[in-house]
Amino acid sequence: MRQCLVSLLFFFLHSIAVSASADDRYWGGSIGYFDADFDDGNLAHINSPTASVFLGWDINRYLGVELQIENIDRAAEKDDDGFETVFSGTGFSPALIFRYPLGENIEPFIRLGATYMDYEVATPILGGNVEDAGFQSNVGIGFRFKYLTIEYVNYGDREELFLEQTRIGLKFSF
Repeated sequence: MRQCLVSLLFFFLHSIAVSASADDRYWGGSIGYFDADFDDGNLAHINSPTASVFLGWDINRYLGVELQIENIDRAAEKDDDGFETVFSGTGFSPALIFRYPLGENIEPFIRLGATYMDYEVATPILGGNVEDAGFQSNVGIGFRFKYLTIEYVNYGDREELFLEQTRIGLKFSF
């Protein structure tokens, strides 16, 4: 029974890959705005610009893979008590991109991936600098046009840090 299910799964995946070929490789870059919130209500809410570059491959009309490198600019904010919190980070994100073409040049998509995030938080409330690195999942939604992408990405919680990002980018085919 298990062999039958595995065979059906491979048949299904193969039929999707063959029937909807795209084979489009692309690259690009994006700029955006990140929002970093901390579970501890005493820390400042931080917003700042962000930039990224990406490489991708549309395996077929509905599925693609993408690698992205993100730079989250150093930002500082003061909380209500006057304590300054500084945040900066760098991320490396492989992801699966699930698309549904609505026409020749418009595709809503969902991003499911993992981000290796290396970040630093500096604040006197935490007793100085806190550095952390590791993988965390991310999910995004957006629209892709012929040369333009618009996207919201949620990186979830990590060690009391909630990070999300809105970005717009340019995409070019190889």
